[in-house]
Amino acid sequence: MLHFFRKHQKIFFFFVFIVIVVTFVFYGAYQVILSPTFSGRKSDETAFIDLNGKKVYSSHITHLVHFLNRESFLPGRKFADYNFLNEGVISEEFLRRGIAQQILASFAGQIEPELDAKCEHEKAYRPYAHPFSPLLSAETIWSFCAPLISENLAALKENHDFSSRVKLFLAQRDFPPSLLAQVIHYQEKNSSKLGYDSKLSPEQLALFGYKDLKEWFGEAFMQATAEVIIQTAAVARKEGYTLSRDEMYADILSKSDKAFQAMRGHIQLPIENGEELFKIYLRENGWDELSFLKIWEDITLFKRLIGEVSHGIVGDTLAWDAFYEYANEGVTLELVQMPPEWRFHTYEDLVNGETYFEIVGEKRENIWELPSAYARIEEIEKRAPELIGRTYTLEVAEIKKEALQGKVTTKEMWQWQCGAGWEKIQKSFPLLTLKEGIPFDILEGVTVSDRRLIDQYSREQIVDAHPEWIQEALKNTKSQEKEICVRARGGAPFAGIRSSSDFMVALDSHDDLEAYTQDQKYYYTIKVKARSADKEILSFKKAVEEKVLPEIAQRIEGEKLAQKVIEELASRLNLSKELTPHETRIQSIPHRFDHLMMAEGAESPFAKVEKKEMGLTRAAPTFISIEEALKQERGSLSTIKVDPTEGAYCYRILEKRADSTIPFEKLAASQEFLAQEASCHFIHGILKKMRAC
Repeated sequence: MLHFFRKHQKIFFFFVFIVIVVTFVFYGAYQVILSPTFSGRKSDETAFIDLNGKKVYSSHITHLVHFLNRESFLPGRKFADYNFLNEGVISEEFLRRGIAQQILASFAGQIEPELDAKCEHEKAYRPYAHPFSPLLSAETIWSFCAPLISENLAALKENHDFSSRVKLFLAQRDFPPSLLAQVIHYQEKNSSKLGYDSKLSPEQLALFGYKDLKEWFGEAFMQATAEVIIQTAAVARKEGYTLSRDEMYADILSKSDKAFQAMRGHIQLPIENGEELFKIYLRENGWDELSFLKIWEDITLFKRLIGEVSHGIVGDTLAWDAFYEYANEGVTLELVQMPPEWRFHTYEDLVNGETYFEIVGEKRENIWELPSAYARIEEIEKRAPELIGRTYTLEVAEIKKEALQGKVTTKEMWQWQCGAGWEKIQKSFPLLTLKEGIPFDILEGVTVSDRRLIDQYSREQIVDAHPEWIQEALKNTKSQEKEICVRARGGAPFAGIRSSSDFMVALDSHDDLEAYTQDQKYYYTIKVKARSADKEILSFKKAVEEKVLPEIAQRIEGEKLAQKVIEELASRLNLSKELTPHETRIQSIPHRFDHLMMAEGAESPFAKVEKKEMGLTRAAPTFISIEEALKQERGSLSTIKVDPTEGAYCYRILEKRADSTIPFEKLAASQEFLAQEASCHFIHGILKKMRAC
């Protein structure tokens, strides 16, 4: 073999030489040397004359459009599709600032036909749905993570207007397809029932399948945008803005190195630094260094000039001062209210309250007054044992015996049915005794519903025959610490507890309960960590939550007590006698505790008044009227007022204040609005000059 190569080496050398020359001439540096940019020849067609009177060639516009066409967040399959140096020139400088609308107005004749041609395709678009679970879809994820995408997608399909298109594009920029793909893959990994979509890619998730800005906004829009950038850069040069080659190169290499550091942890790259990445970037996009620096210079000068124009505007705060002086005028007050459970709104609330007072309080001389103290626990327990209980701190492990039926295999069940359990089955299902044959054939002949009942019965019997399974399951169940109140009557603290009094006796008698059950369905292992020394009275709040009071109210005629209170309230409030009973109730019930709120320092062992300090301004309205509060004298207590939600309340004015400070976020928003207006106005002037040329 080596002899053959040595013999014909001249032929091989000649062949290799020809290949190298052809590659150099048609694909390599020779084309760069012959290019107009490198050689200095101006063989390109002149596209237009800029505002400085200099010619702008078609090749430069083509290169600039190519650079602008893809932003770093847009998905792509090839390296050339990842434009890491374009961090959003169109998105940030044109779309967010509102300049894009100015361009549309000036070039409507060229741009709108291209956008209209996309209408049918966009209306027919259906977002991604997972092939194995349609509920996992782009729309579902957008609704949680990026609702603006769904909102603007619907608006674009309905109206097909430019504003909705811009908003939708920016919404996708904030939640790009790559992030959507990550969410879907995360759901796939965390669901054992969900298959993996091997065809899923960010390109598939891009809205309408658009992969660049030309597809979003059309060729004419991109050409117009490039022309605006070039013309604005020309104005910047005229104004004295300059940019050295070293400055541009340093900026480019800084961004390239940042991109290199981000990529090196995810993909294998045959390069060592950001500079080598930049060279690959130029080669993949078909640019030479000089032409790209020209693109970079125009974009940088455009951004600098627009930035200085927009941020050179300072808003006058005079109008804001007057507005916020009025809006921030307010008071600091002390709000006086009853606790939430004592803020009566309905007739049922009043009946429950009066029933509770009658049972747990000492005897009242006047139904209007609240009991001065609690009655003795023994007396309360005789009247209503439901309101007496004891508090326990427990460590509880719980199982349901039904869950153990899963341990019984089908083979085990059949063996039991056809063997030791057949007589029990016949006793529980007498109709089986009328049939002849072996147990297996008889069971195979029953209906599906009957067989289901027989199988369930069989599993229950097998579990009952293995009490050790319950012990084992309780040992393997993690205990939870719980604090419960066990009442003398009613109110099962756990499922399956039929008698709370028996349960209380068990807790008082033993510190540890193993496999405790009252219904043979629910089993508990309980360790008593602490128990209250004495029996306790159930609080009104707890009694309402557990719905104990309605039954007691029926026994002691609680409605009669409530009616007497309503009559007293109507008299004290001077309500009209022409009101219906229902209207009288509505107007009087919220005022049940007015005398407590108005009395300085008055307290009841049942319902203590709550006081809290709060601020009130016109800018942050609450249920309290700011105008009434401002009219009230400092230190004085207001009259009782009623809010449908908060109930009855009054308040004391602690301090009055006025503040004309403008919130920073409002100033920032105002400044941003003025900046957008200034940049749009400036570009409007550029466009006007362009039309005049």
